[in-house]
Amino acid sequence: MSRKKVLITVTTYPLPSRSHDELVCTAGMLETGEMIRIYPVPLSFLGDLKGSGQVKSVKYTWIELALRKRADDFRPESYSPVNYDFHDLQILGERLDTKNNWQARKEICLRKVYTNMDTLIGDSRAPKNISLAVFKPTNIIKLYWEPTEREWKNEWKELRKQGDLFLPDKDPEIVIPKLPYKFSYILPMKPVRKGN
Repeated sequence: MSRKKVLITVTTYPLPSRSHDELVCTAGMLETGEMIRIYPVPLSFLGDLKGSGQVKSVKYTWIELALRKRADDFRPESYSPVNYDFHDLQILGERLDTKNNWQARKEICLRKVYTNMDTLIGDSRAPKNISLAVFKPTNIIKLYWEPTEREWKNEWKELRKQGDLFLPDKDPEIVIPKLPYKFSYILPMKPVRKGN
């Protein structure tokens, strides 16, 4: 267990949870440029972090809190909060802005950038087991999106109706609408050499 300073850069789309409200996997950068994953983080906490009620407001904000390495996860970047009420969290300064072509953000986030997919895949295997990385493709051929279910599963809807014993004034309903699309990129493949 140790306190870590993290620049929040990524939050996944929230999923309802039986025990933690809607959960998001939150990722960020350490001061060294290494990436870190923090899970679970309740969505309601992220919205309240800057007092704006907007989840996006936490991105590119430095925070410091006590974290412990997840014993149930082989990925080196995976940590959990020591205190799930986040009473020990400190917000360090203002959100990094986008001035000068995002310079302040680039100085932290682009310290280690993969440009070769083979190298990234190699590092994702043991012993490194890298599971978070910044990757810059040489080209993006196409962005695809396809429709998915427009509503949460009935089981998840029922979870949201249960309310919260410790927050009796909280409205027990699904706060975040479901994103009804799935997105993916097509990147160029390495040419396959055919035999003679």
